[in-house]
Amino acid sequence: MVILHMNPFTITTCSPRFQDAKFTVEGTMDKSNMIYDGKIETELGRETLTFTGRVAKEGTGSYSSSVRLSHPNTQTDIQFTGRVDDTRETLTGNMEFKWLMSTDQQFRISSLRTEINKLRREMNMDVSVHGIKLLIKVIRLTHSCYCSTKKCSTKKCKIMILTLVL
Repeated sequence: MVILHMNPFTITTCSPRFQDAKFTVEGTMDKSNMIYDGKIETELGRETLTFTGRVAKEGTGSYSSSVRLSHPNTQTDIQFTGRVDDTRETLTGNMEFKWLMSTDQQFRISSLRTEINKLRREMNMDVSVHGIKLLIKVIRLTHSCYCSTKKCSTKKCKIMILTLVL
């Protein structure tokens, strides 16, 4: 059996062969504002696996996204969030990845934050994995430096590692 409703839409399927199995897709789409929300849920008996996601345009040159996968019976929770902002002067991007498994007592977090200053031709990067932080600054960024690694080796890109926090 399939049930379908439009915006917000829901698709539910059940199998006559597996009576305790159910697959549901839910979502909304707002094309005028470029917002897409969705959820996929798989149920098999008492087991439920849920996958949710969202992509949205938040203004001129600004986009955000999020994805989450959860399984309550195994205490698994995996999350990803991201954001990109593009202006005339800068291009910034932020990503965060969080996960919690059955053996963990708190979320583990990794993140990447990047800013490219188009006018000054420099890039700042902040990478964090399990509490270890690496801050990188690239100055005199040329077009070939971030487009082709082969050309980057022939150009003079100054790279300074500012801080490594353990």
